Amino acid sequence: MNDVKRIDGNFHSWPLRIYFEDTDVGGIVYHSRYLNFCERARGEILREMGIPSSRMMAEYHCGFAIRHVEMDFKRPAHLDEEIVVESHVTQMKGASMTIAHTIKRDDEILVEVIIVLVCMGQGERAVRIPDAVRDAINSRI
Repeated sequence: MNDVKRIDGNFHSWPLRIYFEDTDVGGIVYHSRYLNFCERARGEILREMGIPSSRMMAEYHCGFAIRHVEMDFKRPAHLDEEIVVESHVTQMKGASMTIAHTIKRDDEILVEVIIVLVCMGQGERAVRIPDAVRDAINSRI
């Protein structure tokens, strides 16, 4: 995961707090919750660009689905801590894109996540990412 490169050096940052529902009985974030944090961050990226998932489905008849995930757990997050999910696009193809998420507490990296998303149309088929969506993403992250 250390060889991940940003397309243009920009990234999106989304802060969040760890709640009891995110943790196990010991107050440590349950491993699958990190995927939820990344999903929310990606949703906020699209929303800030004026292309929330509901609009993608209504206007473009498509949405993003996860094809592949890599996670590298370095340190745990704990109950009540404030963390940040930094996201950046590392690759754009016709129907897919790769996003690297770095989850941090202050400057300490907790988890690195690489997710390959595929743009899915009706009938569960991969479709080209709409130009308006691609342009919005490329202009921001």
